[in-house]
Amino acid sequence: YRETVPRNHTEKPYRETIPRNHTEKPYRETIPRNHTEKPYRETIPRNHTEKPYRETIPRNHTDKPYRQTIPTNHTDKPYRQTIPRNHTDKPYRVTIPGNHTG
Repeated sequence: YRETVPRNHTEKPYRETIPRNHTEKPYRETIPRNHTEKPYRETIPRNHTEKPYRETIPRNHTDKPYRQTIPTNHTDKPYRQTIPRNHTDKPYRVTIPGNHTG
């Protein structure tokens, strides 16, 4: 997508609003293009309903405070929790023993 970015950087097209690195501070409140890119610590989704993006999808696999977060679209099974392994993998369900009846 480099050819879509002007060389003079005088105008700010839609592509320019999406930061290509972690140094463009004025544009940090944008949504990552896909889940394979690491969201920023200040990332705020513009169409979120209840939980911030960073709470639903952890920044990394060591982000333990958010590992047990259950997204609202994955609560069809009461005894299962969606725990994403990392950003590149789709969330896979892990059965939590003791929370189900049978």
